[in-house]
Amino acid sequence: GDEIRTLRKRLERAEELVIKLEVEVSSERSLRSHVESEIKAVRDAYQATHSALQIESQALADARRQTSRLAAENEELRQNQNRIELQEGQAKALLQSELELTKAELAGAQRDLKELTQKHSAAETEEKSRVQEMRSALEKGLYFRDEAAHLG
Repeated sequence: GDEIRTLRKRLERAEELVIKLEVEVSSERSLRSHVESEIKAVRDAYQATHSALQIESQALADARRQTSRLAAENEELRQNQNRIELQEGQAKALLQSELELTKAELAGAQRDLKELTQKHSAAETEEKSRVQEMRSALEKGLYFRDEAAHLG
């Protein structure tokens, strides 16, 4: 009888131990499943972060290229503006010198016109004097002719 009782107790303890171990194994499986889910979540988060980082790196590289391109365009525009300003300055200086030359030519032409006008006026006055002298001489000649014809 004692032996059977002892064996029953051992069997009960063994059954309790089996139940306890089954609970622990189940708990261990649950924990492992939970840890594996967390590991998968961390891997997914890492993958998403890695992808986002690659996208951000590409966007940054694109932004740098665009910034570099814009800086080059800005430099080209600045050089064009400097060239245009230089050309405008040269054109302005050329126009100013042409204007001064034109003013000088105009002043010379005005002097020449005044001189020619004075010469023409003097020649006209001289011509009028000669015509007057000729008319006067002609009238005297006609007078003397008439007188001669009258006396004659």
